[in-house]
Amino acid sequence: MQKALIIASVFSIALSACQSADPTYVSEAQYSGYNCRQLSMEMQRIGSKIEQRQQTAQANQVMNTAVAVFAVSQGYAVAGGGDEELARLQNAYDVVERLRIKKDCQ
Repeated sequence: MQKALIIASVFSIALSACQSADPTYVSEAQYSGYNCRQLSMEMQRIGSKIEQRQQTAQANQVMNTAVAVFAVSQGYAVAGGGDEELARLQNAYDVVERLRIKKDCQ
């Protein structure tokens, strides 16, 4: 009985750890099979997506600021949410860059 309780507790802890995993995390294993040429192409692709995402964020910043000012003036709390997709792309870029260094790519 006590053994079953311990197993259930460990399983519960492991399950809660999976649920709180960082959605912006990018595993190096995802790109480990890429050669130098593929890594360079992936860096360009990710870099383009980051640039597009940043331009969109800048364009939306004016509107978000206006909405936030209005909300605060009406007595509402405003929470600044981050851009998880942008953070994930930046992490992916860093991972690919580290792999290029490890593989001694030019």
